[in-house]
Amino acid sequence: MKRTTAIIIESIPVVSAIAAILLINRDIDSSFLRVITLIVFLLAFLGFVAFFIGRKLAGEDKTVKILGILDWIASVIIVGIYALAFLAVAIW
Repeated sequence: MKRTTAIIIESIPVVSAIAAILLINRDIDSSFLRVITLIVFLLAFLGFVAFFIGRKLAGEDKTVKILGILDWIASVIIVGIYALAFLAVAIW
């Protein structure tokens, strides 16, 4: 049961990072989609928290280790997107 919970928790940031990239490239705009994008970005950024929770719950499970690495990658991707946005604003 702990392993399943850890896998679900660690899958959230990975799916959120993919959804964030897809939501950035959308053609339509609405206030609802802006709120969803904000929530998805926040969940993807907090991937490092899911890493620690998953490690605590499942320990040395191989699936949890792989998802933990993907959690860190999701966090780095979101930080990179924000860094690129700040650079774009600074250059513009």
